[in-house]
Amino acid sequence: MENTLFGSILLKLLLYAAEGETGKRLQNRICHAVSKQGMVRCRTIENFSNCLRKPLNGLVLSIILIRSREELKAIDSIGALLRHVRTIIILPDRGYGTIAGAFRLHPRFISYTDSDFSDVAQVAERILARVDSSTQKVINGGHQ
Repeated sequence: MENTLFGSILLKLLLYAAEGETGKRLQNRICHAVSKQGMVRCRTIENFSNCLRKPLNGLVLSIILIRSREELKAIDSIGALLRHVRTIIILPDRGYGTIAGAFRLHPRFISYTDSDFSDVAQVAERILARVDSSTQKVINGGHQ
């Protein structure tokens, strides 16, 4: 079973992280969980939205780095596109409104920008491994 061909890249992970040091730090941390070949980084919400509108047959996970409540509202406006995608959200603060806004997107995991992102990398690795394992079972007719 093959992942979705996204241009010339087989897509497993879609990362939304605008320009900046935090986005670079996150990308470097999660590159160990998935090969660069299987990851696409979107730096604008418009680009992220366009990526989610394409066929997602092989997309396993999206990771969204949110820098402000305004950005969270913008992501919420495209929340319907995330309905069938496993999502990890990284928030800028622990405020009630921010967390409530994030839960509207139904994430599998929530972290915060003040972390070292090792928790995000671990959860991403587990999600990817679990999906890869399930895919192998389907390919092998339920046998490992």
